[in-house]
Amino acid sequence: IVLIVTEDFKGKGNNWSVFQEMLWLSFARPMWALCCGVVTLSCATGHVPLVSDFLGHPIWVVPARLTFNAYLVHPIIIKCLAGNMTNYYHFSFQDVMHRWCGNSIYTFALAACVFLLVERPCMSFQTLLMSATKRRSSKRTTASAQTT
Repeated sequence: IVLIVTEDFKGKGNNWSVFQEMLWLSFARPMWALCCGVVTLSCATGHVPLVSDFLGHPIWVVPARLTFNAYLVHPIIIKCLAGNMTNYYHFSFQDVMHRWCGNSIYTFALAACVFLLVERPCMSFQTLLMSATKRRSSKRTTASAQTT
């Protein structure tokens, strides 16, 4: 894991030059994508079994199933909560953490509901259809083998 600090922590704000800011803005996201790709490729080829075992642990199954639904419902949660605000935003640490926690809890609760009410029944139905198709094709293969 690579951590690139974007603050000099001198209390005077950002003291980066324009060139340093340009480098950061140009290369931060591509380098992040490259690092994610290297980790993925290393895990897939078996070069880092410890990381692969950690990322492939069964504890990650539930969060992995909820993250896409959370990605889909998160903008809806933000718009609903922001649309019902009675005051302007106050950007303090406590306020931002309060909003982040609330948005995350609402988002993952709604994502769990969508998973249980939509995605899981569709997965079960798809499994049922696939097994029925597999049974039919195996019967045809067995029948054609018996006739020859």
